[in-house]
Amino acid sequence: MAILTNKQAFSSSFTQRCKYDVFLSFRGEDTRNGFTSNLNGILRHNGINTFMDDELQRGEKISTELLEAIENSKISIIVFSKNYATSTWCLDELVKILECKKNGQVVFPVFYEVDPSDVRNQRGKFGEVLAKYEENFKYDMNKVQRWRAALNEAGNLSGWDYKNDRPQFRFIQEIFEEISSAKLNCSQVFVVKYPVGIDSRVKEISCCLDIESNDVRVLVIHGLPGIGKTTVAKAIFNLIAYHFEGSSFLEDVRENSKTNDGVLQLQEALYYEILGGRNLKVHGISKRINVIMEKLHHKKILLILDDVEKLVQVENLLGKCNWFASGSRIIITTREKKLLSTLREDCHLIYYKVKELNEHESRELFCQHAFKRNKPTEDYLELVHQFIVYAKGLPLVLKIIGSDLYDKNLHCWKSALDKYKRIPNSDIQEVLKISYDGLDRIQQDIFLDIACFLKGFYKNLVVDILQSSNFHDPYYDIEKLIGKSLIVVANDDKLLMHDLIQQMGLEIARQESEVSRKHRRLSCYEDAFEVLNGDMELDEIQGITLSLPQPRKMQLNLEKMRSLKYLIIRNVICEDLKSFPNGLRLLDWNEFPLLSLPSTFEPTKLIALKMPWSHIELDEHFEILGLHHCWNLPKIPRLPHCIQVVFAIGCNSLNSQSRRRLLNQFEEFIGLQQNIVCARGIWHQDSDSETNFESELEFDFDEATFETDSTFETKSNPEADNEFVSEFELNEATSETDLTWKLYDSYSLLLPGTKIPKWWFNHQSFGSSVSFSVGRKLPSFAICVALKLELKDVTYRCDVFNCSIYMNITGFKRLLVSTHFSLDSVSFMWFYYIRDNSLEDIILEDWNEIKILCKCSDLDPEIANITIERCGVHVSCICPPFNFAANEDANFNPCPPLKKMRTS
Repeated sequence: MAILTNKQAFSSSFTQRCKYDVFLSFRGEDTRNGFTSNLNGILRHNGINTFMDDELQRGEKISTELLEAIENSKISIIVFSKNYATSTWCLDELVKILECKKNGQVVFPVFYEVDPSDVRNQRGKFGEVLAKYEENFKYDMNKVQRWRAALNEAGNLSGWDYKNDRPQFRFIQEIFEEISSAKLNCSQVFVVKYPVGIDSRVKEISCCLDIESNDVRVLVIHGLPGIGKTTVAKAIFNLIAYHFEGSSFLEDVRENSKTNDGVLQLQEALYYEILGGRNLKVHGISKRINVIMEKLHHKKILLILDDVEKLVQVENLLGKCNWFASGSRIIITTREKKLLSTLREDCHLIYYKVKELNEHESRELFCQHAFKRNKPTEDYLELVHQFIVYAKGLPLVLKIIGSDLYDKNLHCWKSALDKYKRIPNSDIQEVLKISYDGLDRIQQDIFLDIACFLKGFYKNLVVDILQSSNFHDPYYDIEKLIGKSLIVVANDDKLLMHDLIQQMGLEIARQESEVSRKHRRLSCYEDAFEVLNGDMELDEIQGITLSLPQPRKMQLNLEKMRSLKYLIIRNVICEDLKSFPNGLRLLDWNEFPLLSLPSTFEPTKLIALKMPWSHIELDEHFEILGLHHCWNLPKIPRLPHCIQVVFAIGCNSLNSQSRRRLLNQFEEFIGLQQNIVCARGIWHQDSDSETNFESELEFDFDEATFETDSTFETKSNPEADNEFVSEFELNEATSETDLTWKLYDSYSLLLPGTKIPKWWFNHQSFGSSVSFSVGRKLPSFAICVALKLELKDVTYRCDVFNCSIYMNITGFKRLLVSTHFSLDSVSFMWFYYIRDNSLEDIILEDWNEIKILCKCSDLDPEIANITIERCGVHVSCICPPFNFAANEDANFNPCPPLKKMRTS
């Protein structure tokens, strides 16, 4: 039996529909009226469309018609007989066939009463003929070399060897069975009408599959609903199926697995396609699993299971995934990445996430559906751009909307755009909602809470808010949402989701309120405004997002909302707010209009308070403290241990005592080592005499005194602290001397100013990087980056820029953190710490130079200038002392002194 060993992946040009199933190449005088004629008859009798050149007129050169017939065939059978090489026509056919093999054509040699080694090495009759050609074609020796190379390559292919030692009919039947199987493998599945962006993704998947490797691999293709997982799987099937002894593409596994009959039909299709038309005759799902394993375990197969939702759907078809023959590839598309993680024990499991289309790809795909061409006309340009922004790279959305708008006028386009932004398309909603429907009720509630209120918050904070609300740890449920691609975790650990997934969540929440006549989540400002100003039942409301397009005075009566957990307010001017519900977990109010929270409010359950651009005086405790641009805030008390993030950018009235206290707690809550001194001393540090920056008050205190008390205020006078705290009536502040809490794995603090305190950060430098040396054990360290921002165009104040911190060590580069800051920020310092266990795997030498590098996203200088003024690190190092006299002529210094530089 022949084994398919073709090594080259075919190009997309071969995915076109072939005219013939089989092309027969043979020497007419040897086999036309015997073997080849019989083979052709059997193949045609069994429905296989062949091309046999028995009607073409022969000449010196191979005809164009014959070349086209070879190109348009799925399979070529080369019948090598004793006089095959005496025909230059046959040799030219052979060269052409092997060229097509590189593009995906399957090639089978039949060695009819000749030795394969004679073909391969051009011995015997083949050698004699090629020697004569070298004499006859002295003017074109390249032609002869091409013939020799083609004979050598074809002689190495696996095929059939006939020596007249068995009945010819049985031999032809064997060939027919293999050709039938190969024909099924060559059958193409329809991919998509406009395959935009497919090639790059198929190329990446081909690298993952590595079909040259002889191991067994299971590839899980996952991603957002409507992202094109099935489309990519079909394309890869068409690309590589011919490499295998059997292949099958099973569509809609999730839907077809809902009934026993559906499972039986899937099993039947799998068996039939891979075994070349044989039927699965046993009954019962379990028995069929055993038969499938028994019959297929010796075959190198390609199997694609499309749209799998549960592990049992795979098990019903394959049983355990530990029986596949070497070189087999199993591809599974799913919405849930971790669904198949248990398969890792049985096989080489690989994950591939399908990414959204980029802007160029999105525009091309949308225009193909909307205009039947690659580009829009001039008058539609802006509307096309808006639809592309709306679709956010989802091919399904681009296809549905583009097809819907085909042949419509501009007025229809504008009307449709307005409608899509307000009301999701039902076809799109139906596809996106499948992942939501696969969640349990608690997970659905968590998804809706994130979609309506918690998108963009840090993952740990969301976990704490939800745990406080639902009274159980939601970590597992959030991981489930991540696995289903409903939410993603960004590099800075924030929870995000695709805009259309969020729109789906908002629509589900709206529909639920329509059905129940009770509002639980209000996220549309029209609905929220109507409910808050109407006489509706308010007990059921759990969250409100009230974001008015323009500032407006309103009277808010929130007392009756006993179930309210989330309150997000924008552009609301409320001069007399009497109360907040005591069950609030999140209070997010930009430009809060009052100087203090209502006196009746008892925020014992409040986790996060965000009040940027406000004039409030702080008087309680939370987990995240967002006080952006609270210009008049003079003091922040000692904060309880529950707070992990403090944003105080723009709080320029904050006194030095509060700033010192915040840094105290930064060190205290993450448990960094105290009394750290670098042997390099001043050479790592900034000097007041060296700086050209304006005098700032952010850390104005007696440094000489402080240096002798290196505990950095962690054991400072508690009475002094309590005297300050009592002004704010912080009940939990006095308990902070109890050091029984768990140290944080991450902590973030943002303060105004650019002067990094040298009494705590023992390594500093001007510019965007700072270096230090460590031994074999990488110690924990905290980082500080001082940034100076000059906004040139205030219309961009609501935009953001990205700031990333990297670590370089022994040639290894690692992104430590990446986050976004608003362009309305002024100069500020970012203090950051994260305990990254993966860093412990880095193999270190006795001495290692580490470089911390900060980078900010590039911005148009007409909009803003961002300058990284200083970098600092708090770390226990092994930097050698700097002996200036001894090293003044040295060419190398592992720990160079501070150099002034500015990096934007």
